[in-house]
Amino acid sequence: GSLLRLYSSEFPLQFIDVYEPGKGGIYVMTHDTSCAPREYFLNKTNSVSLGVHNTDSLQPGQTRTVTAVLGAHRGDWQEALQAYRLWVATWYQPAAPRQQWFQEVFNFRQQFLHPNRGIQTAGTYDPATQQYSLLQAVQADQAAFGGVDYVHLFDWALDPKRGRVGDYDTWDYLGGAERFKGELAALQSQGIHVGLYLEGYLVDRKADVFKANGDGWQLLNNKGEPYRNFGRGNLHVCPFAPGWQAHLEQACLKAVRLSGADGVYIDEIGFGTQYRCYNQAHPHGVPSPQARGEGELMRRLRQALPATAVLYSEETGTDVTSQYQDGAFTYSVSRCRSDENPARLNLFRFALPDFKLFEIIRVDEPLGDDPDAVKSVFFNGEGIWLEGPLTERWFPTNACQVIAKTHGILRRYREAFCSLTPVPLVPTLAEGVYANQFPAAEGVVWTLYNAGKQPVRGDLLKVAHRPGAQYFDAWHERALTARIVGQEAFLETEIGAQDVGCIVQECKPALSAR
Repeated sequence: GSLLRLYSSEFPLQFIDVYEPGKGGIYVMTHDTSCAPREYFLNKTNSVSLGVHNTDSLQPGQTRTVTAVLGAHRGDWQEALQAYRLWVATWYQPAAPRQQWFQEVFNFRQQFLHPNRGIQTAGTYDPATQQYSLLQAVQADQAAFGGVDYVHLFDWALDPKRGRVGDYDTWDYLGGAERFKGELAALQSQGIHVGLYLEGYLVDRKADVFKANGDGWQLLNNKGEPYRNFGRGNLHVCPFAPGWQAHLEQACLKAVRLSGADGVYIDEIGFGTQYRCYNQAHPHGVPSPQARGEGELMRRLRQALPATAVLYSEETGTDVTSQYQDGAFTYSVSRCRSDENPARLNLFRFALPDFKLFEIIRVDEPLGDDPDAVKSVFFNGEGIWLEGPLTERWFPTNACQVIAKTHGILRRYREAFCSLTPVPLVPTLAEGVYANQFPAAEGVVWTLYNAGKQPVRGDLLKVAHRPGAQYFDAWHERALTARIVGQEAFLETEIGAQDVGCIVQECKPALSAR
């Protein structure tokens, strides 16, 4: 087999490792904080080769140094992850303090103000009467999903005359900024945070900002033609364009100031692969290092916004660019549901644990009867992105029950699930059963996943026992009697085929009381 991935959301962590169980292995790790373009590769045939290629364009006489570390270890890939995290700790510095309340968001609900045929929603705002039903809609969401921690307004900036994205100045159409702010405040008074959608790459050609700036910001593909990913009605903008950076900065600031929103979302940012720019009039090499451009844009936005307002994007970006925002949506679980990743692990979540992630299972189509995907999100201890009307087609009762159940556990043990020292794939006592560890000051939480096609029962975990500790099966809501051998506790429970579990070690005061 072979692997070749661009340093981007496709390969955001700067190391690659191979090992043979019980005999050790080697890793290659780059030490680069400039976000320089490069590709990581792995080839496995009769032998193994792995490494990194520099793909940056260089001008005549220009040089660039790429620092790479080759490491050997006796254990498995966890040793490479530990070496990587030690290196990251020497330079990683979030541009703004991480907000604890954002770390504790698990049910992330996308809502719509206006009718949307694709999402089959009538919206929660009537422009004819300038009346809102947003609070009532979110209250129904809370009942269906067991709680809502954050509401994300996708189409607040829609203006019939100036389009969906670009100007972000639709206050009159929404009944005035004060009325809109009051609707958000009604949600916030109930402990629900609210965020606003903006676009990182698109400007509607009906927008005033397009008329004023024209095609000067235009992305060009390798044929010198404008990108048309989202049709001719949208200008596709290069993130390196200084005027666009300044405009988006002011749009974000104004939106937060007038609405009192808790966060700002920048759509399409974070992939780092789909819009390489060949416009030679722009301040970048040709082709542009897209991930670096996105990082520069997000860093400027993050520095301009109040520290208490979170900034998030559609994908994770790279380890370097993740410093410039507070979190992101991600498609990790939806993409990794295969035999190549039987545990359905999102490693980024554990490598950079204070960067908040919300898994998107499906976009603009029903989640459907897919509780397994929801359970995979839970196994990783992440948030989930919820979009669509509360109908049986979009959110069947079975899926809603699992969403509510996982949300209850994640919130109850949020101290552990917000840990800065989680450990992925700790050893278990049963083949095909995987476990993640989330430590807290007064205990530990383990999420489990049985990748097999048969239920398992028996001793599944052997953990360090703490005097006075009590054990609880949070998934089945029952106490566990641990078998104590010396300083170790053997924990017995059962997990269904391709199902999850959750075991808690609680010390006094109880972890769940926090």
